[in-house]
Amino acid sequence: MQNGFCDLHTHSYYSDGTYSPSEIIDEAIRAGLSAVALTDHNTTAGLAEFSQYAAGKGAEPHHHDSRKCKKS
Repeated sequence: MQNGFCDLHTHSYYSDGTYSPSEIIDEAIRAGLSAVALTDHNTTAGLAEFSQYAAGKGAEPHHHDSRKCKKS
């Protein structure tokens, strides 16, 4: 991942997307993205796969975990 472009809003098949978290990482690497984030709706089911697979590919995973957000 290196071209300066980022996709900070992707959904895996754990939400309403088509690809697995691993496939999202592979596609981001293939596209030369500098960063990719997993932002599935109402679930964190794909985060472990996303994080572990990204680390294995030498990429830094980014994800949104609403449980860590402050409620206003």
